Amino acid sequence: MLPAGGMAGDRRFSVARTPEEVSRLLMANGFIGQGTFDGEIRLVRHPWGYWGNTLLHFGMVLTIVASLCIALTQQQGVIHLAEGAIHYPSQPLLREEHGLLAGPLHLPDAVRLDRVAYRFGPDLAVRELASTLTFLSDNGVAETETVAINRILNHRGIRFYQGVEFGHAFFVEVTGPTGEQKVFQLQFMHPDTPDLPSYNDFRNLLGDGFLVRAKYLVDGEGKGFDRVSPLLTLRLDRDGREVGRLPLQPGGEGAIGQYRFRLLGFAPWSRLIMVNVTGMPLIFAGFFVICLGGVLHYFTPPRQVSLAGGAAGGTAVSWRAARFSGFYRDEPDSLKRMVNGGGAHG
Repeated sequence: MLPAGGMAGDRRFSVARTPEEVSRLLMANGFIGQGTFDGEIRLVRHPWGYWGNTLLHFGMVLTIVASLCIALTQQQGVIHLAEGAIHYPSQPLLREEHGLLAGPLHLPDAVRLDRVAYRFGPDLAVRELASTLTFLSDNGVAETETVAINRILNHRGIRFYQGVEFGHAFFVEVTGPTGEQKVFQLQFMHPDTPDLPSYNDFRNLLGDGFLVRAKYLVDGEGKGFDRVSPLLTLRLDRDGREVGRLPLQPGGEGAIGQYRFRLLGFAPWSRLIMVNVTGMPLIFAGFFVICLGGVLHYFTPPRQVSLAGGAAGGTAVSWRAARFSGFYRDEPDSLKRMVNGGGAHG
C-alpha cells in the first residue's frame, strides 16, 4: 500500500479537475491505479520498482546459499593418462578433494585416453590442446568424446576439464640385481623450448636408497617440436652421489651399476580434471536475480501520487518518489501542466 499523503519529500499542488478525471489522465500516461484508501485515490508509476531491493537481497542470499552448498558437496579429482592407458573407477586418483558433506570422487565408468592433440604457435606457446577419451561402461558400451581447453566435457554428471599440463610418458623396463623385471611409466612435462630438456625426479622407484633423476628432449637433436624423436637420459643417484647416467632412445638399453634399463616406448600424456558440483545453476540464478533487483531498484524507482477532493470540486495532488527524488524533481510540474491542459505527458 502506498504511503499516505503528507510524508517527507512530498510535492503538493492543486488542480481544477475532479479526482476521477485526474486519475484517468494519469492512468493514460503510465500510472497504475492502486485503489482508494481513506478517501484518497492512489496511483503509482513503475510499481515493480518496489521489488528491486527485495530481489537484490534475495539474490545475494541465494548466491551465498548456493556457494555454501557447492563448498560442502563438491568433489574434484585429477588424473594423468598416457595414450592407450585406462583409468578404472577402482583406481585412486592422482589428487582428490571433496566437501565436508561429500565422499571421495569415483568415476562412473572406466576412461581410456585415445589421443592427445596439441599445436604450438610461432612463439612456441600452446595454441590448442585436446584429449580424445573413450568411456567404457560395465555393460560394454563405449562412448568417445573430446575435451579441450575452453571446451568442457560432461559425462554422467561429471565435468571433465582439459588441464594445461601435458607431455610425454616413457615406458622403461628395469632389470634388478636379482633378475626381476619391472616396467615403470616415467612422465615428464613438455619442454618449453626444443633445446632445453624437461626434468623429473622419481624417488622410491628402485628402493634401497636409489634416486632416479631423468630428463628428456622432444627432439634428440634439440631442433624443434615438429619432429618427435625423444632422447631420454637416466641418472642414478645414491646417498647424494651419482652412480651413473644412461641416454636412451626407443628400443635402446644399457646398464647403470647393477640395474639394466630398456626403453620400450613412449606416448603423450594429458592432465584431466574431474569435477562433480551441485548448485551451479543456483549460482547463476542468484546472479540473475541480483541483476534484476539492481535494475528495478536503481532504474525504475516508483513515483507515487495521492488524489484527494479539494475546494470547489478540484483535486489536491500529493506526489513523491520512493527513491532518488532529485532525479524526478521536474515531474510534479510536468504532471500539473499535463492535467490542467488535458494533454499527454512525455
